Amino acid sequence: MQGTVTYINKAVGLFAVLIANNNYSVIEIPETGDIAIGDLISGNLDSLGEKTLKNLAKNEVMSVYIQSIHSTSTNARGVVYR
Repeated sequence: MQGTVTYINKAVGLFAVLIANNNYSVIEIPETGDIAIGDLISGNLDSLGEKTLKNLAKNEVMSVYIQSIHSTSTNARGVVYR
């Protein structure tokens, strides 16, 4: 599955990815590094827990924790910018 990074809060290490059907996954990463809005992310974005994802825009593999899945834009934005 692939999705596009839409919201980022580097201060708390959270970002949201828009996936299929206008759903969002909220992801926690210890170091957000070079993640940017618009980056294409690939991996198992629609299940909770620890995952390995790939930032296709930067060709980097990331260890992450998916906190929330199947969120609306409003909910995802609220979690990321809490």
